[in-house]
Amino acid sequence: MDASAESPFPNSSQELLLKVALMGKDIALPAWREWRKSVDFELDVDQGSFRLLPLAYQNLNSFGYSDDLVAGRLKGIYRQSWIKNQQLFYKTAKVLNLLKDAGIKTAVLKGIALTELVYKNYGIRPMSDMDILVPFPEARHAVDVLNRAGFEIQMEHLLEHNLEFGRSIAFTDKQDTEIDLHWYAFVNSLGNAQKNDFWDDVIPVEVSGVQTHSLTHTDNLLHAIVHGIRKNPEPPIRWIADSMMIINSDDIQVDWQRLLTYASKFRVFLQVKRALLYMRDHFEAEIPSDVIRQMEAYKPSYVERVVFNYGEKIGDNVKEFTLSERLYSFYARYLARTNREGLFSIHFGLMAYAAKRVKSRFTQDNFLTSST
Repeated sequence: MDASAESPFPNSSQELLLKVALMGKDIALPAWREWRKSVDFELDVDQGSFRLLPLAYQNLNSFGYSDDLVAGRLKGIYRQSWIKNQQLFYKTAKVLNLLKDAGIKTAVLKGIALTELVYKNYGIRPMSDMDILVPFPEARHAVDVLNRAGFEIQMEHLLEHNLEFGRSIAFTDKQDTEIDLHWYAFVNSLGNAQKNDFWDDVIPVEVSGVQTHSLTHTDNLLHAIVHGIRKNPEPPIRWIADSMMIINSDDIQVDWQRLLTYASKFRVFLQVKRALLYMRDHFEAEIPSDVIRQMEAYKPSYVERVVFNYGEKIGDNVKEFTLSERLYSFYARYLARTNREGLFSIHFGLMAYAAKRVKSRFTQDNFLTSST
């Protein structure tokens, strides 16, 4: 795969499609015509672009525009997305009910939350799994509830390891629908995480008749950026659509100071800065001037720079072949989690972290060996 295809920033054809999906008529229609000329629909539409097609259809349809591709393939893709999402939301409600009956507070993340609160249309934001957040102290209880209900834990041998070092674990139901159970929204600077982070101002939301919560619109924007702006084998350009839909929504007010405060606290300021400036320059996102000034004046730490560069170079790409890449990944993932300051303290903590990781994996490997 071309390395550029894994970038969180779109290539020229992907940017055209994003403009079709997000911009007003004067920009979207010319972009659509240019996209059609430059892209072979049967051969050149990558997965990241394919997931944007329902939103492009909805935007073109809102202008009263149609052609053979819009009225045919795009309409069909939109309808298929609507049907699949309805099925996913129904399954999500069942999972939420299980956790609710067990006394566990929940919040939906990513596509489920954004569909209900931002897109407000079940067909235009395709998704293949459900993401559910529970408070960290309830993580093990939630795992047990889902396991007893018949949901299968993926990579069960890493459960204890993930509970200590990770942010989530995946389950599947009997139809292989994936459930990502999160106990942290993201893993950055877990040492700074407090119990009420993100939970202090959650929004009530209903999913297929079941009451749950969503993060605030501002926190959903932060989550979309942090989750999306990193290298990924599947072009992760949908973060731009999610973010722009939040920023452009007439009935959403972004709390920019909360966004910057959390970005600094969790050491993802560089990701937020790059994302916001990119959307301003390429998609006319309205970012307040005082926010721009604060971002330009910000001085990132050593930790932030390493973690940011790691996200750009490797990110979610698991094809780490060389020893140097593996060591770099381990180091960057440690830095993403620590709240230590100062190079001596950071690297002293690295030794303790490495020892804990080795002990955790060794303990689980022994358990697996004795169980076979």
